[in-house]
Amino acid sequence: MKLFHEGGSRVFRNESVLDPSFMPDHLVHREKELRELADILKVTADGRKPQNILVSGQPGTGKTSSARYVLNQLADFTKRAHSVYINCWQAASDTAVLSEIALSLKIAMPRRGVAADEIAERILEVLAKENKIAILVLDEVDRLMAQGGEATLYRFSRSEELGKAKVALIGITNDVEFVAKVDERIRSSLAQQRIEFERYRVAELKDILNERVKLAFHSAVVDPDAVALCAAHAAKHGGDARIAISLLRAAGLEAERAGSAKVTVEHVRSAIDRIVLTKAERKIEEMSEIEQSIVSELMKGPRASGELYDKLEGTATERIVRDYLDKMVRSGVLVSEEVDVKPKGKTRMFRLK
Repeated sequence: MKLFHEGGSRVFRNESVLDPSFMPDHLVHREKELRELADILKVTADGRKPQNILVSGQPGTGKTSSARYVLNQLADFTKRAHSVYINCWQAASDTAVLSEIALSLKIAMPRRGVAADEIAERILEVLAKENKIAILVLDEVDRLMAQGGEATLYRFSRSEELGKAKVALIGITNDVEFVAKVDERIRSSLAQQRIEFERYRVAELKDILNERVKLAFHSAVVDPDAVALCAAHAAKHGGDARIAISLLRAAGLEAERAGSAKVTVEHVRSAIDRIVLTKAERKIEEMSEIEQSIVSELMKGPRASGELYDKLEGTATERIVRDYLDKMVRSGVLVSEEVDVKPKGKTRMFRLK
């Protein structure tokens, strides 16, 4: 039996267009947010430090793509800007973030351990010497905060006040309440400008998908009703464009496996059946690491707040855990009640809803 056959795909022209990392030439339905970001950052060309920006919104609303899109154009607009993008899930500590910045500036780091303050001082020296203004993008910045990375935010948000190099911070977070959780010493400087990304509506998701269809698939391969179903499915799950694009790709693969020359509604439905998650599983997929740890602990049964603080002691501070617990109660994931525990008195008990 011959398992492999030669010949290109009858469905896909360029499947990589449907990768999460793909950057389109035009970001559909984010023109307003792109302009806001550009208007804040353009002063870099005059040697002025832009205001710090906090970008917030639900997953899949184009926050990261928009920031990277603007930075790419800023690099062409002025040589004064030195942009550094850091995903705080991959660099989740103060030292890891500083090492990424140092690497981008080609600063040689000794093999021996170097204190964070020493790395930071070297970074600021190089920026000042090269007359550069750093644009530091911290994606998933709440992850950095959970790991005690407030020093990074404090250090760079005040660098110009201290007579050192100019650094503008762009924090990106899925948590719209993030600002309230930041230490008051840096709250005002971190969020000098705030840009919130609203969820995509069905019609907007269809436009996004149709742009990808033109590039990813052969002509007239994808049924418009299939695109509409992908958009509707993603709209039901938070208006997440990544879900819509991922589902469109999965439907294309379903068509390819079936030997079909057209991607239909049935292929989308088949793809949904393959990748569908239960409501609880879907919520967990969308949670931060701290939230997942809380859920994992509560799956064993109800827990007092103190027990949860102890369990997560090495992951996040008590204040941050408390903030996440309150958020999860408000979102309907957890139930909280106050109970008497002798001889200590009252405490909060949490359980999964």
